[in-house]
Amino acid sequence: MPPPPPRFWDTLVHILVRVETPGGRLAVTSATPSAVCVVDDERYAQITALPEAAALNLPLDEEWHLTVPATSANMGPGFDTLGIALEVLNEVCVRWRTDVDTFEGIDPFTSDPQVTLLGEGVDSLPRDATNGVVAMVKRGYESTVATDKMKLPIGWMEFVCVNRIPPARGMGSSSGALVAGIAAGMALRGHDVTTSKARNILLQETAALEGHPDNVAPCIYGGFQLCYTPRSLESTMEIDTDNGELGDALTRSEKPAQYISRRVEPPTTPPLAVLYIPDFESSTKETRASLPTEYSVKDVVFTISRNALLIHAYSCGEWKVLDEATRDRMHQPYRGDPSGFPLSRLLKAAQEAGAHGSFMSGAGPTVLAFAGGYAMESKASNVTEPATPEAMLQASAVADAMDKAAKAAGLTGRSVVTAPSNNGVEAQMRRTVDVDKMSDRIPDLRD
Repeated sequence: MPPPPPRFWDTLVHILVRVETPGGRLAVTSATPSAVCVVDDERYAQITALPEAAALNLPLDEEWHLTVPATSANMGPGFDTLGIALEVLNEVCVRWRTDVDTFEGIDPFTSDPQVTLLGEGVDSLPRDATNGVVAMVKRGYESTVATDKMKLPIGWMEFVCVNRIPPARGMGSSSGALVAGIAAGMALRGHDVTTSKARNILLQETAALEGHPDNVAPCIYGGFQLCYTPRSLESTMEIDTDNGELGDALTRSEKPAQYISRRVEPPTTPPLAVLYIPDFESSTKETRASLPTEYSVKDVVFTISRNALLIHAYSCGEWKVLDEATRDRMHQPYRGDPSGFPLSRLLKAAQEAGAHGSFMSGAGPTVLAFAGGYAMESKASNVTEPATPEAMLQASAVADAMDKAAKAAGLTGRSVVTAPSNNGVEAQMRRTVDVDKMSDRIPDLRD
């Protein structure tokens, strides 16, 4: 009888040969049944001997597993203020390197880490310390909540990025990298990133890096987020002792205060989200440069009123007014048709197919349409309902219509039916998972 596959023996020994090491941690010793080796004992000894490595909240045979949702910012009239999380999730795993048996000869601070990419962007994203997620893990660990000068031994670490969010498509891929990376760095410090305090730290850090919070806030908190940056109000209001009147001393400081985000809750399950994702990438910096620096009062009033209507419609479940509520005159008219992108065709096709409302996602080129959904007379918080067959049929019809409109305009891409996500970033410690197993369960958005 031929011997079983090596993976069988790995599993058998992993179960049977487990040795308690100093510090109470478990170390797996053997990789073959014939000769029990001490590779993991050696790696554990190297980790405990290096103060920067021993300080990490990272057991030898476990990993931090983080998930972050895609986001759609602006939502039509909510330029730089509104964003929603979507059930398209990126995963990030942070663990000790699995491609080497020993860290001997690998500088923990100057060597590149092991970076494994799966899914979207595998041909374009870097696989070294310059990777956006890796850089943010380092930042989150060394500066965000650090009370010491401990450095991250990045050369001994492995980062597995499972990317389902297409990069540079207006779906928050860069925001996801920021949030997942800094959250992972905080988790390595021993912080629970699900607490309100930790999430506020995440918001301040990532929004400052991103430049505006409407992309990162839904990624952190989930749901539909309304974001703003208040200014601190300093009231001096001193009494004029000469005439007994209040002095003209009410001033506003121009120093920005913290970024703030508030969830807009629907009374019931929100509509499905239908995405049309073009094959080409778009630069937010370039599309923002195409926007005017001044707007007419008429256009500003139009956009403000639709912004208010959108928040009202979502919070009340009045999906029938989303078509009017998702229109704007501040960014879509300039990022769409004038640039050669057939935005108006796609929006019209979605509307005629029964979409409640549609808009350019973020800075584009992805277009999002709401379809399906429910209306309730009373406002009951946290009520959830599954998507009905009728809602799925409507969403499919909207997806087909946008596909046809795009092809008629000479545009290539794919459509995806998903849903808004109530959950933001999540982090948990788990047993180390083989990359092969992670690869097997990546649903390709092109399927």
